[in-house]
Amino acid sequence: MKSRLASIGNLTSCCLSCGSFWPNSGLFCRTCELILEKYRSTQEHQIESIKAQTIYDWVPQRSDALSNWILHMKRSRNFQDWGFLAVKFLSQRSFKEDYLVDNNKILVVPAPAKKTGSPDHAYRWGQALARALGADFVPCLKRGDFDGVEQKNRSAWERTLVETEINEKYTDWPKEIGNCLWMFADDIVTTGSTAKSAHRALGSPTHFLVAALVYRRLSCGGPKNLL
Repeated sequence: MKSRLASIGNLTSCCLSCGSFWPNSGLFCRTCELILEKYRSTQEHQIESIKAQTIYDWVPQRSDALSNWILHMKRSRNFQDWGFLAVKFLSQRSFKEDYLVDNNKILVVPAPAKKTGSPDHAYRWGQALARALGADFVPCLKRGDFDGVEQKNRSAWERTLVETEINEKYTDWPKEIGNCLWMFADDIVTTGSTAKSAHRALGSPTHFLVAALVYRRLSCGGPKNLL
């Protein structure tokens, strides 16, 4: 595992938060890294029966550095960026080996993109996790009856109405997917409605874990451009 992670964790050339050309550990300069470390996730989040692991815990309007970094990652197509974060996620102490089920395979499923067939940040995050883990990447989900409203602009109640479905055009299923761990990759977890919908669409598998960049508390009238 360690050698595989090391091969993925290539360093970037500048700080993703402030643009400094002197990053300390890949994504951030020393100053920004210290700021962001205050928001490192130290516990697992429970969303009803679903468990979620994240790199950071985020309260909107508390950290512009974290907020701007998330916006940057939503636009990033650089595999080194996502690969480094996959290493960070998998190496942090809150990620436990007991999620692996009898050494069976892991299936990484990204949150469905707004446009079917158009890779987005969740897709790239899922790809990076799958490569770091040596797992199968299974982009098999799609949004059902999407109305065009971005998730960040939905209320908690409206989020529960968004359904996720299996994409009937997806045919590249891995063999022997019985007692495996389904890892649902998304950038942000708030109410968990997307994850719960994906869990139902996949047939409510017993072993299901959400892997996200941040856990975000719902904002109270905060500026949407920092969400």
